[in-house]
Amino acid sequence: MSLIGVEVDAATLGNIKLEPNKVLVVISDATGQVRVVEVDHNSIAKDKPFLQVKEATGGAAAARGGCWKRIGGDLVWVNPCV
Repeated sequence: MSLIGVEVDAATLGNIKLEPNKVLVVISDATGQVRVVEVDHNSIAKDKPFLQVKEATGGAAAARGGCWKRIGGDLVWVNPCV
């Protein structure tokens, strides 16, 4: 899978208020330069995980894993990821 996006000004992260269903990706290259990319919603595959979060280790208080899917046009958190 390949996501498509456009670079946005990293300064926008300071006072961020995201619209529903918007995905921003923060990337740091080998030199430490940080770039922020707004992902094109239509490049996210429908009904398939596009971002999976692994279950944290560390006992009963550990965070459970799950994933984000595009379902019916919306981004939905699914836990467990199926």
